[in-house]
Parts: sequence; structure tokens; C-alpha cells
Amino acid sequence: MNLLRRLWHETDGAVQTAELVLIGTLLGLGVIVGLSTLRVAIVEELADTAAAIAAINQNNDDDDDDDDQPTCTSVTFVPPTGESGS
Repeated sequence: MNLLRRLWHETDGAVQTAELVLIGTLLGLGVIVGLSTLRVAIVEELADTAAAIAAINQNNDDDDDDDDQPTCTSVTFVPPTGESGS
């Protein structure tokens, strides 16, 4: 009990504690900003993937083809307007 009372009233480590709180706060803010940036990048990549999948044209409009097998035509990706390629 005496040890706890001594530690409670000790002020020698106060500067170190304040520094650790400051470092922890800055680290926490950095993690939040980094994760937010990562989320935006992932959403953009998934949107690009969705647009590429939507651009696939698997029509079966060949009149001279009688085997009823689906054919895949060529796929071209056109990025949305206002978006720069990376």
C-alpha cells in the first residue's frame, strides 16, 4: 500500500507521460487519416473493376451462327469522364 501511495504522489515521470500522450495522439490521427485515404483508394479501384465488368459484352446476336453458344466480343475500357488514369 505504501508503494502505491508513493507512486501516486510521484511527479518525476510527468513530462514523459505528457510526451507519450502527445505521441499517441499524433499516431492515432495519422492512422485515421491513413485508413481514410486507403478506403478512398479501394473504393475507386472497385468502381473501376465494376465498370470494366459492366463493359463486357456477351451478346448472342450472330444470325449466321446456329450452334447457340455464347460468344464474347472484344472488350474496351473507357474510363469515366473527369477521371485521370493512374
